[in-house]
Amino acid sequence: MTAATLAVLASCSSSHGKEPHRPGVEAATRLGPGEGPDLPPPAGTAAPSSAAPSVGSPADWPTEPVAAAEAPTVRSQVIEPGYTGESYLNHLATTWGITMKAREKVDFPGRPTVWHASGVKQDGNTAMWIAAAWTIDGDLTTWSCHVTATAAKQADFLHDCAGLDHPGAEPESTKTWLDAMKPRVDTAFAAGRAPIDSPLHRSGPVAFILQKGPDGTYSGDYYELRTFGVGSS
Repeated sequence: MTAATLAVLASCSSSHGKEPHRPGVEAATRLGPGEGPDLPPPAGTAAPSSAAPSVGSPADWPTEPVAAAEAPTVRSQVIEPGYTGESYLNHLATTWGITMKAREKVDFPGRPTVWHASGVKQDGNTAMWIAAAWTIDGDLTTWSCHVTATAAKQADFLHDCAGLDHPGAEPESTKTWLDAMKPRVDTAFAAGRAPIDSPLHRSGPVAFILQKGPDGTYSGDYYELRTFGVGSS
């Protein structure tokens, strides 16, 4: 993941992403300025700028696919108090044979401690993983699904991830958006081979972003579908 990040509110800090052999942790350290120690970027991606990006709102997000390094930082929020996403997380893990690690606490300097969990399934030179983050009170704030572009059933996996049963969810609309957005992101990515972020898709109190980028850990490129709370406005 790049400097196009999802920063977290001081009251509801969150994390998700990828690190070789420890999926979900790299992006946890890349969610925004001052969120934690920075890790080296994955092979094939540019190092993020040392300048801290300004924090914007979902309304600031580009309406066309954009280089991830140029996308604004948006602070994630609790999706809804009391909503944990646990049942859907368990559904995904069971359906796709992904073994989840136990939740762990992640500390960001100057931010509240958060809970983070992730799991990965490797199949030859491909992999798929899921990661999620919650406030210390257990409210879900972010959710990510990452899959090698050449993985078998990668489209089905992303579709399943788009079906998160959050309050106000419109899974069929989200899946239709995903199908229409993938070729646009593919085209933008092919032009420069740098990570590309899609426009936002809003569904109730959450937003979705589809990212495509080069993956030096496994063979080929990756897709990542990121979901994060943005409130009801």
